[in-house]
Amino acid sequence: LSPDELFARPPREMLIDGLLGVGELAMLYSESGAGKTFVVGDLSGSAITGGRFADEFDIPRPLTVCYAAGEGTGGLAERFKAVFSTHGITPAQAGNMTVALEVPQLFAPSGNGMAEFVRDYKVARGDNLDLLIVDTLHSATYGSNENSAQDAGAILKAVKYAQSQLSCAVLLVHHAGKGGNGERGSTAFRGAMDVIMEIVRLGGKSVLKCSKIKDGTPFTDIAFSLVAKEDSARVFWEGRIDASQGKSGKFKQEQIIEWLTDNPGKHTANQIANGLGAKGTSIYELLEKLRRAGDIERHGSKIPYSFAMIQH
Repeated sequence: LSPDELFARPPREMLIDGLLGVGELAMLYSESGAGKTFVVGDLSGSAITGGRFADEFDIPRPLTVCYAAGEGTGGLAERFKAVFSTHGITPAQAGNMTVALEVPQLFAPSGNGMAEFVRDYKVARGDNLDLLIVDTLHSATYGSNENSAQDAGAILKAVKYAQSQLSCAVLLVHHAGKGGNGERGSTAFRGAMDVIMEIVRLGGKSVLKCSKIKDGTPFTDIAFSLVAKEDSARVFWEGRIDASQGKSGKFKQEQIIEWLTDNPGKHTANQIANGLGAKGTSIYELLEKLRRAGDIERHGSKIPYSFAMIQH
């Protein structure tokens, strides 16, 4: 292309504003037990509804998502029931999602696992796919040496096959290296990614961090925690971490739910805050988030409202 032809190409189309574009490659990694599968589930719920991921990133339109599960399939139904309940997903929106109970094998010297996966997806759903989630990269690369640049190249070639055949973005869910020092495996993986997100524990909180973004501005760290939902759990986003985080008077929504459970009845924000040793103004936003998520209910027609656990 000449420079003029290059500049005349259509602008980058975003699937998730400020985070992920059409046909791009992303990775989310963390140590085991940090909540990455719950975060990916929450991302899926936001995507298929065209909502907002992590209370930060707008999704311009409902997306079609295929979630390929290679680990923890026993509790998969319960986790997604919690996701659907949290996001209020309708039957029509549920049609935007496909779940595969096996991950495509991306390193298959004797065959092409991704080609088989793409073929099966097209038979079941056609060519309509915006985002393929592979959870986890390890379970999709049996027989490979993840530290080998050569093996990483073969794996990435299989991923690019899916991107080209389905015109989709791909999110690889991965594990952190020993000591939490970056993601496991060859640096070839990092070099190929458009976006890398990491989950860490910081000052008693779980934090979603931007480890790399090729064409954009890294987002500020976002705190979250997990709250019981249905027979599983859901992600509760607590907002960006700023200089005030970690000071006395801050608390989590689990503490609010526990306090309301231990103190039945209706209570104002000030009463709840006093019970938790904090100011009412610092708790009101959390109470409203819990109400919108369907965990608690609000009573009264004017301020001061009162809050209580939902009675089932």
